[in-house]
Amino acid sequence: MEELKVYNSFWKKSILFLVCIIFTCMGIYAITHHPEKDHMWTWLGILLFGGGGLFYLYLIIKERLSHRPYISVTDTTLTINHGYVIGRGWFMAEIQLADISRFELEFLSIVHRRGPRLIIHYKPRGNNKKNAPLTGTIDITYISMSSRRLCDQLNQRLAAVK
Repeated sequence: MEELKVYNSFWKKSILFLVCIIFTCMGIYAITHHPEKDHMWTWLGILLFGGGGLFYLYLIIKERLSHRPYISVTDTTLTINHGYVIGRGWFMAEIQLADISRFELEFLSIVHRRGPRLIIHYKPRGNNKKNAPLTGTIDITYISMSSRRLCDQLNQRLAAVK
């Protein structure tokens, strides 16, 4: 099978940057049009939203220029770049498909303010079978393909490995 590469969507990630810019502009407007008020909280908002927006813009541009996929799947490994997988660590986690029993989607509601997550169910290791199986999660809110399609393709890869 050919390598599956999944990238983050530029447009989905740009929404957060635009929200930061809007709040920064509102703070600048409040300072320039109401100079008689105490603007300590307004300056704090400008620093937080402006700085956060610039940092997020840096991350978006860096990701676009590096051409590194967020998730890449070969016949034997699953690699997650720039993310966190429980039990595997930050920035790059390489997981052997032979260690995984199945993939599952978890849809979180708007109340939680998060999108879908991909749950990785690992096979139990050694003689310690009485404990619950280890799971890991990958945030797939901003990916450029359908989360259901990604989960189905990953489960098909697992069936081909077995």
